[in-house]
Amino acid sequence: MATSAIAAPWRRVKWTRAGQLAGPAQVEAALAGWQDAPPAAAFAMLRAADPQAALRFLAHSLPRFDAVRWLRECLALTPAPADGSARAELRGGIAAWLADPSDKRRRLVFEQAQRAGFDVPEGAAGVAVFLSGGALGPAELAQGAPPAPGAFGQAVAAAVLLASLAQGSQRLAVQIDAMLALGQSIAETEESH
Repeated sequence: MATSAIAAPWRRVKWTRAGQLAGPAQVEAALAGWQDAPPAAAFAMLRAADPQAALRFLAHSLPRFDAVRWLRECLALTPAPADGSARAELRGGIAAWLADPSDKRRRLVFEQAQRAGFDVPEGAAGVAVFLSGGALGPAELAQGAPPAPGAFGQAVAAAVLLASLAQGSQRLAVQIDAMLALGQSIAETEESH
C-alpha cells in the first residue's frame, strides 16, 4: 500500500475508506484488497491499473456539486459546439445551475439535454445534473420519486467517458487521463467553489 503514502488527501470527499462507497460492481471488484485504503490511495491504484474504473470510482466519490463542476471542466476539454446550438445552450444551462443549483434550473437543464440528445457529452452531463437531487416526476407533484441510488454517479461517469471520446477513440487514453487529473484536483481542494 505504498500508494497511500504518496496520494494527497481528498478534502472534498467525506468517505475515509474506499470500501464505504456504493459504486457499480465493476468498481467494487477493482477495489479488491483496497477497501480499507483512503479514497485517494484507492484512486491512485485504480488510475494506474484501470483508468475507466478510476473514472467510475471518482464519479461516485465526489459530492454532487463538485462532480458537476468536474463535468463542466471536462466539457471544456472537448471541441466547442456551434454557437446557438442545443449543445452550446446546454453548456450554458449547466453553468447556470452551478451558479444557482435550484430545482427549476435542474429541470431546465434536463429539457436542454433532451434537445441536445443523450448521446453527446453535454446531453449526458444534463442527465447527471437532473439526477443530482430532487424528484424525477413532474414539478407539480407534491412528492415525487428520487433517483435510484448510484444513478447520479453512473450518469457522471457516462458523461465523462463520452467527453473523453469527443476527440476520437485514438485519443481516449490521453483524454481520460486529463479528465481524471481535473477530477482529482477538485477532490483535493479545500473549497467547493
